[in-house]
Order: sequence, then structure tokens, then C-alpha cells
Amino acid sequence: MIHFHTDTPEYRILNHFYGFFHFTNPKIDNYYKRFVRDYLRYKDEIFCAAGKIVNALQKESEEKGFDVDEEGGGGFSCLHVRRGDFQYKETKISGKEWYENSKELFHPNEILYIATDERDKSFFEPIKEHHDIRFLDDYMDGEDIFLHFHVSHTYCEINQFFTYFYRSRRH
Repeated sequence: MIHFHTDTPEYRILNHFYGFFHFTNPKIDNYYKRFVRDYLRYKDEIFCAAGKIVNALQKESEEKGFDVDEEGGGGFSCLHVRRGDFQYKETKISGKEWYENSKELFHPNEILYIATDERDKSFFEPIKEHHDIRFLDDYMDGEDIFLHFHVSHTYCEINQFFTYFYRSRRH
């Protein structure tokens, strides 16, 4: 069991686990990384909920004329907009700045799912002027907040359209 002490502000984990563990023997290093990859995963109910949301987003995107590729990816894009957990003021940019910084990454009128901790949805009005936007609340209502977080993260990973500081497109 590995426990990361993160209950006070001076302890923050904003990186992957392998940024904190280093083994001098590459075989041991690879063993533990593969162990985490192969055996630590979200529960099936999280993947199922995420898959349903991906399907709903893709169906809506296809109705708007966007294509889903042969592997089942595409049709919409995701943004991860973190607002409340960064300590540096320069990382808290406005919704207009978010749009200006990312507008070249997306197709006109493309559906954008936004994973965020921002509670005031009017923050995203500058993006909404150019795209149909969706939030987890549009698909899950009254569910466990823990489940919300993990479903949101998982379906962005499933679709491989997760924009944070970079973007990977499959179509």
C-alpha cells in the first residue's frame, strides 16, 4: 500500500506516480510501472458510465455532421479547465483567454466537453459563443461526486480527446 499525504496545502500531487519513484535497476523500474498499469484501475461502473457518455456525445456529434473514426474515436473534443487547485495567479485565466488560447485546436461548432471544477458555468460563455459545450452535469444528475470526477476523467481518456496543455487528435 502506498499512501501519499495530501491533506494539507504544502503536499500536492499533480503528477503521475512514476515521477516520485525511481529505481536504479531498469527491470525493477519497469516491473512496478507495468504493475500499476495492469492492476490498478477504475471500477467497471466508472468505465460503463463513461462509455455511455462518450456514446451520447458521439451520437450528438454525428447528428451535427462530425465523424467518428473506425476505432470509435472522435466526433467531439474535451477540455480540462482547472480553476480551483492552482496556487499561482497567472494560471487562473479568464474564459475569454481559454477560448483565445485554444480556438485553433477545434473545428467550428464542434461539441466540447469541459471537465472542470469551476462552479459558475457563465465563465465558459466566450467558448459557448463558438461551440456547443457540455459538462458532466448534463449527463449525470445526483450521483456521487467521487464517481463524477472519475467518470469525467475516464471518458476523456476513452475518447483520447483530452486537452490540457496539449492536444492529441485521432481524425
